Amino acid sequence: MTIKAKLLAALATVFLGFLGWKYFIYTPGYCSATKHLLTDAELIEIAIKNFEAEVQSYGGFDGLEKHFIRLNRHPEEAGRSFDPKDPGCCTVFRGYSKVERRCGFDGFPLCVRLGFPPLKDDPASYYGREGRRAFLDDCGKVKRYF
Repeated sequence: MTIKAKLLAALATVFLGFLGWKYFIYTPGYCSATKHLLTDAELIEIAIKNFEAEVQSYGGFDGLEKHFIRLNRHPEEAGRSFDPKDPGCCTVFRGYSKVERRCGFDGFPLCVRLGFPPLKDDPASYYGREGRRAFLDDCGKVKRYF
């Protein structure tokens, strides 16, 4: 192998290593600014606080339910029946590909899904608009919420 070929191979290795570093050493939820890995409990707490702030911005659940009715959506989507103490209330997804597959939106390393119970008048139904999803960066800042 010539020196030129060896140099080209070394450059290609460095370039591919630079492009693929996230897949080898990156940990979703590790905040380099604070040098702290956010736990699932911390992420869930952030998402629940965001949900509570949404409810308060509409003046409580009554106002939020009226908002959903104006949008021609079921008022139970407001989340009055959401129980944050339920162990199965929330799910955390880590990693860009898992967030894209499980939360339906890409470009974020973390997603917390707040799962609401099925609709009371049709318990067999469960559709994607029930519940909330919070998309966060590695330091726990909510970047998108719906």
